[in-house]
Amino acid sequence: MAGRSRWRQGATRLSRRTLAALVLFGATGVGLAACGGPYAYFGYTTSTGAHTYFKVPSNWKVLDTMQFLRLAEPNAPFSTLYNDAQGQWVTVAVQPPGKLSSGNPFSTNHVVAIVWIRQLTPQQELSGYTAASLRGFFFGGTDPVADAEQGDPAVQLVNEQSISAKGGLSGDQFTVILANPNGGSSVEMEQKGLLDQANGYIYVLGIGCSESCFNANSRVIRTVVDSWHVEGS
Repeated sequence: MAGRSRWRQGATRLSRRTLAALVLFGATGVGLAACGGPYAYFGYTTSTGAHTYFKVPSNWKVLDTMQFLRLAEPNAPFSTLYNDAQGQWVTVAVQPPGKLSSGNPFSTNHVVAIVWIRQLTPQQELSGYTAASLRGFFFGGTDPVADAEQGDPAVQLVNEQSISAKGGLSGDQFTVILANPNGGSSVEMEQKGLLDQANGYIYVLGIGCSESCFNANSRVIRTVVDSWHVEGS
């Protein structure tokens, strides 16, 4: 499936709350990591019993809580960021040399992977968080698949398919190429997302880098993407 999508400048720039959430484990659930051999393995179990697991190359830099916390908000009180991040669990893995962009985290020449689990707020549940909402997770709330069908030339939709998981979870997997509004390298990014409407959780994997980097690292990107699984309760 091919198409185009509307590019909103800064849509993938992470907000203060988003950056804070990237570095804090939620109060519920258990996160585990195991290293050995060419890959580091990660797993997380939510309070509802749903399991998420994935792997990344063992030489990638994995940002821990305090490292990313200080990168996101170097002057913010810990208590403020901790409160912002409750109900979320995130792992950020970065291919060497292990640097993140200050804006779009995928706008680099090395692969960045972000795995995010979030418990929906009561307001999100009441407003009806949908598959379209999930597709817009890394895009400022804008659904790139829907925008692609509107024909804007700034973003190309490479592929898209519906996915599902045990426990009634459903969502989408898609790849987009985002034009740089400043004329630099385009960004290619793949997202897999699942919505657990019954228990109020969302599960998202985003992985990407510049278009040339994405093509050069297609094999390792495919390995990370294919390793990401969610099993609902």
